[in-house]
Amino acid sequence: MHEAVGAYEKALEIDPGNANAAAGLKEAGATAGMYNLIFAAILVIAAGLVIWYVKFRKPEEIKTAGKGRQKK
Repeated sequence: MHEAVGAYEKALEIDPGNANAAAGLKEAGATAGMYNLIFAAILVIAAGLVIWYVKFRKPEEIKTAGKGRQKK
């Protein structure tokens, strides 16, 4: 998407009155913004899953570490 935005910007530099390039830039910018929003949401979800895993899950070794010990 960033390539399309760059191409439309270049077209508008060459021909500032080009309505098709202006419309294309607007559409490409909106699409790029949507992709950025989706990517950010995926990162937030992934970070939340990692935090949940670290906070609430214990490796099996830690859960069973004290079961085999005998008091002296």
